[in-house]
Amino acid sequence: MSPIWLDSAPAVPTWNYAVVHVTGHAIARADEPFKRELVAELSRRYEAGRPKPWRAEALPEDFHHAMLSAIVAFELPALRIEAKFKLSQNRSPADRAGVIAALDAQGDDTSRALAALMRDAE
Repeated sequence: MSPIWLDSAPAVPTWNYAVVHVTGHAIARADEPFKRELVAELSRRYEAGRPKPWRAEALPEDFHHAMLSAIVAFELPALRIEAKFKLSQNRSPADRAGVIAALDAQGDDTSRALAALMRDAE
């Protein structure tokens, strides 16, 4: 976060962020049916809304099998979840508005997502 984005002064550069730490014991999953369903679920989620969504099931079976064998899959049953948000909540409404506008103007997905998170937190 650049001080030039703020309405108030003096100020110094800092970071706005959202972080989640998950603690647990990872379990490696080598079985192909698990990996096959995992890849299918991820592709449904991230390809949704595209004019021609990519589907792993459309791959030639021998290629699909070879790609799945290269994936290291795991499960992480959560024992503890800790989250922290630092989104300029200590700043004035004018400062927060300036940061949101500047993040939106950056033009990249990460900056826009952070601006959206800041708007949602108000």
